[in-house]
Amino acid sequence: MRRAATLVELAVTMALFGLVMALLARTAAYHERLHRRQHAAATGARASRQAVDIIAAAVQGASPADLVPDGSSVSVLDIMVPVATGIACADSDILVVPSSPAPGQPALMLWNTYVRAGDRAWVFGQADTAIGWESRTVVAVNVDAGACAAALPSGTLALRLDAPASGGPLVALRLSRRTRFNLYRSGTGDWYLGMAEWNAATGRFNGVQPVAGPLRPRSTVAARTGLQFSLLDSAGDEIAFPLNSSARPAAIAITSRSADSSASVTRLVALRGAR
Repeated sequence: MRRAATLVELAVTMALFGLVMALLARTAAYHERLHRRQHAAATGARASRQAVDIIAAAVQGASPADLVPDGSSVSVLDIMVPVATGIACADSDILVVPSSPAPGQPALMLWNTYVRAGDRAWVFGQADTAIGWESRTVVAVNVDAGACAAALPSGTLALRLDAPASGGPLVALRLSRRTRFNLYRSGTGDWYLGMAEWNAATGRFNGVQPVAGPLRPRSTVAARTGLQFSLLDSAGDEIAFPLNSSARPAAIAITSRSADSSASVTRLVALRGAR
């Protein structure tokens, strides 16, 4: 006949059972916190990397002349982002650009995005005895191609400029658009990489849009802020903001920091034609 457990034995058993359950609960809570920290760190690293990748891809191919000096600072990059580069046909104030290559033919234009009124057109031509890049503004898209209609293969787009371009009929062309990148605080209180494009019709930037994040909040200390820009000369020395006319930036250093400060990503983008 089995002996029944005494009250003391039951109390000891319950105490041991409670201790084991408490240890299991603490272990589970520890692993849950560890998982959350690892997930937050991975999410932060991804957000920081994405912010840098977006800016680096956008400014790839930009030149020192594309920087907007009075609009850029440690936390703001104001720059003419490349839209397209290639060969166009120039007829006075009309530019005809290939929008797509003809079958079996090489692409004469490399497009990053669509062109629109207000974009800057750099046309390589000759004015009097000087040969170089002329700055023009696109005032209309999809206009009459005029004499250039037959100069390029099918699949073309005609642009009207604010002034005639020198040279022609074939010219080298760079199209760019003023874009601002900054650290933007959303309505939820989180900080993101913000991007805004210039609107020629209104004479100001469109509303800023959050495109990557969340990032670390803005700080007056550059090394702690969520998004930081540095300009470097050809020797690798940092150029102080605000820029002056004698500054010769050769590269842009882009740094983003995750919201929890667990990840920091920096990328150096060389500026085209910098010396």
